[in-house]
Amino acid sequence: MDYQSDIEINENDLQKEWIAQPNLYMEYSELLVDAQENERNAKENIDVVRAKVDLEIRESEPEDHGLKKFTEPTLKSLVDTHEYVKSSKKEYNKKRKEAALMQAVVNAMDHRKKALEYLSRFHLSGFNCCPKLDEMDEEIFEDNARKKLNRRRKSV
Repeated sequence: MDYQSDIEINENDLQKEWIAQPNLYMEYSELLVDAQENERNAKENIDVVRAKVDLEIRESEPEDHGLKKFTEPTLKSLVDTHEYVKSSKKEYNKKRKEAALMQAVVNAMDHRKKALEYLSRFHLSGFNCCPKLDEMDEEIFEDNARKKLNRRRKSV
């Protein structure tokens, strides 16, 4: 989905925008739920990968890793620097970013709804209508229009 264009509001067709708003909100809310689930799964995957790598290292010989013996701190370092663990952390960070982005889009949809409310109020109150001039402004406007018309006549 193209959330950038979905956030935009066509001020000339507020009715269509209002009709689309609940569906857009629901679609992005569902995407947020999916992104949050993917984030949780990626986080759980880190623990699984860490456990597998830890077991694999413990079953190997310390010399295979350039050590005389294993200690808990060295085991932790070996696990943390293993490619599979780093890769699973990278994937988790990617999923976390996607979930944060979807949360931002859902928040933007809330703001879109508020903007639709205000645009509708402005439209109903005549805010987007012609500017209203008081008597003094009207006289100045007419005076300027006459002067402009007279200048045009003189130049022709």
